[in-house]
Amino acid sequence: MQCDEYSNDEYPIPLSTKLISPLKLSPHPMNACIYGADEDVSDLVELIKVGGEIRPLIVTPRGTIISGHRRNRAATILGWSVVPVEVREFDSPIEEIGLLLRENTYRNRTLEQRIREGWCWEMVEAAFAKQRQVAALKQNQVNSDDTVRVNLPERQELSPDPEVRRTRNRVAARVGVGGSSYARASKVLKAIDLMEQEYAQLAVAWKRVLNSQSIDAAYKLLKSPPLWRERVLQVISTGQADTTIKAIAHLKTNTCTLNYQFVMG
Repeated sequence: MQCDEYSNDEYPIPLSTKLISPLKLSPHPMNACIYGADEDVSDLVELIKVGGEIRPLIVTPRGTIISGHRRNRAATILGWSVVPVEVREFDSPIEEIGLLLRENTYRNRTLEQRIREGWCWEMVEAAFAKQRQVAALKQNQVNSDDTVRVNLPERQELSPDPEVRRTRNRVAARVGVGGSSYARASKVLKAIDLMEQEYAQLAVAWKRVLNSQSIDAAYKLLKSPPLWRERVLQVISTGQADTTIKAIAHLKTNTCTLNYQFVMG
């Protein structure tokens, strides 16, 4: 998962701060990578109008939001001058990401969002595994009078299948998807991300298949010949069909030639 590096050192916030302007807070870049930059918060805006208050946002001393992106956006839309916050310090960026993921466990997420969460959990697990390896190496060195040589071979080279499967299954369980389904959906979403760079509208149609139809339907498109896949997605993207089955039926029965110069940017 590619995300821009972030730095937000302009205004350190004291740990004792309880209220702050929503305009002085910045989103965590990983939040947009997972959940998108333009989430619809209209439902939350209405709830806040009725309730009149929100749960405190969790933010770093640099003003980066860890939990409460939607609340902050809704408060901004409503014109609030301040929002309640809990300012926390974190030992590392990976700990920030771990909390960001845990705080979103019970929200409604699309399948795409859950798979992207899984990618972040893989990154978190890899970082913590590396920390454990370093700690074990240091402990071995302390407990030995002689120099201890500890070989830490690449995990996948030593035992690719069992370890990869265990990690995949742990991550899949975290995001509420079966292990094999998670693996297939990950392959689909990576292909969609590549397609989005050149054929944005077709990528949107493929995401619709993944989120609204099924992993199986989206995966079958991945395994189809590229030209056929693009024709099916073109039918869906232009509204001529809302499922892959209907799109295929349309292609088989429709005698008109599809416009391959379709603007897909």
